[in-house]
Amino acid sequence: MAVHRGDIGVIKKALTDYELKAQEMNVGVNYMALDDERRRQEHLLRELREIEEEIASLSLSSTELPHLASIVGTELSHNTKCLQYLTGISELERSIGEVATHFAERSVKLSDPNSLHKSVVTYKTLTDNVKSCWTYVDQLATLAQIHLKTSAEYHQFYHEANEIEAKLEKQLVIAQKAHHSATMRRSHKETTKVANEIREQLNIMQSLWQRSKNLVKRSETIVPIRMRLGGVAKGVAIGDPNNRAVMVQAMVSLTGPDYKIQKGEHLQLIDNRQDSHLWRVQTSSGIVEVPSICFWLTDADAKATERAISIKQLCKKTWLEIINLISLRLYEVYVDLLQQFNSQEVVCSHEGALNMLLADLQRQLISTVGQDGRLQSEVDTFRKGVIITKRLERLQSGDINLREPDIVQIRSPLLRLQDHLVAAEQMQQEMKLLNDHIADYLSEVDNERWQISRTLDHLK
Repeated sequence: MAVHRGDIGVIKKALTDYELKAQEMNVGVNYMALDDERRRQEHLLRELREIEEEIASLSLSSTELPHLASIVGTELSHNTKCLQYLTGISELERSIGEVATHFAERSVKLSDPNSLHKSVVTYKTLTDNVKSCWTYVDQLATLAQIHLKTSAEYHQFYHEANEIEAKLEKQLVIAQKAHHSATMRRSHKETTKVANEIREQLNIMQSLWQRSKNLVKRSETIVPIRMRLGGVAKGVAIGDPNNRAVMVQAMVSLTGPDYKIQKGEHLQLIDNRQDSHLWRVQTSSGIVEVPSICFWLTDADAKATERAISIKQLCKKTWLEIINLISLRLYEVYVDLLQQFNSQEVVCSHEGALNMLLADLQRQLISTVGQDGRLQSEVDTFRKGVIITKRLERLQSGDINLREPDIVQIRSPLLRLQDHLVAAEQMQQEMKLLNDHIADYLSEVDNERWQISRTLDHLK
């Protein structure tokens, strides 16, 4: 690592270069590409730590360098963790590759003339049997693809739920911090920045709400694949307080020494704890062991539905809390602005725009969060002191001249708050429809389970 000799400009440029490298993270899909990028990001992070040590040793804590280094370090640290997470998926390429290699090895081995004694080949014609066995294995490979797809959908669903939840928490923290800093004195010309922040948060919340709605609908198709990992005993899911039967559907027709199963047949899964390859299922001829890959878990993932419902509720709760925090924040902002105006002479050239601003203050802040009376008092004082001039008249000299564009600018945060309120109202209307849909879906699921329970009772 090169020594920067205490030159603040050189160190700052180095940190900026590292920031650009962090932002240019290359995310591939194959394991090698992801792992190589992870190693590169970890190397950058180690070099950054050396720069941080140099900054500390040179007593540069009073400069902007420690803060900039911290930002870059956070970015690089997040990059390495993201890449580690993604390699957890892509490293499955090894397992798939091993299956393909195993198929090839078995094919080559059995193709050897000595793999079956000539006397057997002479008296037995196995060509059709060999084809049938490979056709069966090919069927299983197709089934494996289906199971892979359901595993991918399962993970993508729960990842989406976790991501939405984390982003909702972040938005709430952002709103809380903005509220806490609302008492800082600022010029009325800074209200555009406040309005832009509120608009940005609105866009994010609308996106998160849309994702939450989609999550509810996706939850209906999620298969509880965790039950494939030994989660069934005595015909029910382990830990299920309702002791509901776990049903599977045969994806291919199977014939064994003591059973015959038709494709599409529904059977009760009795136990899958002992062997992930062979499951014990209830057939008309008794309990038999059958390759697990041949079965599809028919029940929907109740936990996925519960998770989606909780995310939906969290989105609503968070958004309403954010709106309240925005209102409280703007209350302090406008109290401060009016205090500034009331301490000086204010001349306004557009009474109509001013009246709309004051009406919004009354409707959106004073009537909702203005119980302490401070904003109402400042508004009353302002009304008495502001000098109104006609639009075409020459403005009198005053400490503050409020033209129409200035008033529109001052009013803009209130308009963005109104946008939030309108969007939240629409969200709550959509919530009612979504709740009705969920109720219908759960009723349908319960009815299907009841039918299955009755069928199983008749078979006993």
